[in-house]
Amino acid sequence: MNWYNSGSPVTSELRWRVVGAVAWTAVSSLTTTTYSLTGLTTGTSYEWQVQTICSDGQVSGFAALQTFIPTCSAPDYTYESNLSDNPISLYWGGSSGAIYLVQWRVVGAVSWINSPVLTTTSYSLSGLAGNTQYEWHVQTVCSSSLSSEFTATRTFSLQCPAVQYLQSSVTPTTARLNWSSYGMGYRY
Repeated sequence: MNWYNSGSPVTSELRWRVVGAVAWTAVSSLTTTTYSLTGLTTGTSYEWQVQTICSDGQVSGFAALQTFIPTCSAPDYTYESNLSDNPISLYWGGSSGAIYLVQWRVVGAVSWINSPVLTTTSYSLSGLAGNTQYEWHVQTVCSSSLSSEFTATRTFSLQCPAVQYLQSSVTPTTARLNWSSYGMGYRY
């Protein structure tokens, strides 16, 4: 919650409640123009107002009612990395302290596989097969009875890693050829 005070030094009084409730919860003597509410119920409508109290004791009227509804939002982006490795890493944008559920499966499979409860914005998948398409999505878990929608489903497959670091050791009658690659244990 943010608001703007202009003029002489003032304090503010904030009041808020569930829409339709009779009683207000008030917070007085605020010297900043920002306040964070905690312990709110997701999906419930709230309303709030602020008034100023000037240094000479004058009190303004309350500003017009503002309303908000706390929501359970899905992560805002998703991507994969290490696609030539096993495990691969799944990432998404979200809030610290939030709880997430990742689901994945082989493309076309009927059932999704669920991750354990996650408190980070990444997850590693291992034991994946090459030449297989997988799909995944993630959701935010706001409470035992409320979760966000899943993000858009993304697909990926493990990629055969490119050969790297070619080197040769040559003598007049022999050549030793060396190379390396990373990921999935491929041999050449």
